[in-house]
Amino acid sequence: MEYQAITDRIFELISKLNMSQAQFAELTGIPRSTFSHLQSGRNKPSLDLLDKIIKALPEDTSITQLVYGQKDTTLPLTDSEKKITSSTQKINGRIEEVLILKSDGSYEKFIKEVK
Repeated sequence: MEYQAITDRIFELISKLNMSQAQFAELTGIPRSTFSHLQSGRNKPSLDLLDKIIKALPEDTSITQLVYGQKDTTLPLTDSEKKITSSTQKINGRIEEVLILKSDGSYEKFIKEVK
């Protein structure tokens, strides 16, 4: 995985939002020092960091966009995933999922089954 490219996209996003790093840190609930460490290369962006960024931003920003630089690369759903998605949407109007990013650039999506 190209961590520097992900870091670059995070800082591009901050710039596009016309925010300072301090403002962005406050918006996302991420310590300001985290951005300094990312910028210096001391730390790599974690899944937790990406999750906090995505949750704080408008819905048109996706984790796929930050990680891969693409607007949307959705894996085709299997029939069982479609059923889970459909039932989840009907029960609470929201899909809960876990995205596991692998070092080779691939990912797996797991959707919580609602009972």
